[in-house]
Amino acid sequence: MKLTSFLIFACLLLTSSPGFAQNSDDIQKVTAIYKEIAKIVNSGNLDNLQRFVDNEVGLIEIIDPNGVAFPIFYPSIAMAKVQGVFISAPNAELQEATLPEFDCNLGIWTRTGSFISAVKGYPELDDILEEAAEVTYIDQNITKTSHFLSEEVKIVVMTTDESLLGFYKKDGIWWLGLIDNSFHCVE
Repeated sequence: MKLTSFLIFACLLLTSSPGFAQNSDDIQKVTAIYKEIAKIVNSGNLDNLQRFVDNEVGLIEIIDPNGVAFPIFYPSIAMAKVQGVFISAPNAELQEATLPEFDCNLGIWTRTGSFISAVKGYPELDDILEEAAEVTYIDQNITKTSHFLSEEVKIVVMTTDESLLGFYKKDGIWWLGLIDNSFHCVE
């Protein structure tokens, strides 16, 4: 009987731990932000996205020209817009539990959907910097911001419209810091 009581107590502790609740709460907050971003993107007026981008950090977009992923630094949405940032969002209502599938051999999405996921960081940014540096000069702003975001991005949103958005938390506020338009298929 004591063992059963202990196991029930342990299960209650695990599901009600601050980390679990905080993670779930954070995902709900980012989901709400992403829904706002999707409306803005679909309206076509990207200027309204500036309230989701921290002025001190800016934004990094990852593009994939000629098979080499390359980071582009934008200090603001206005600059991103001028340089042709690509942000996509689903027209349908966001569904957290619907996972998309990408067929690497066909190069197409085989199931529609989107997901929001907590991550421990986005270390792929550091790898992208190294690869891009072999091809061309990398600006210090890109390097500094990429290193920051590679550690601080804690929630990613991916849609089947070929865009991954990375969010980080600073001073209790969730900010959009990463747009990754390049794909890396899992082998």
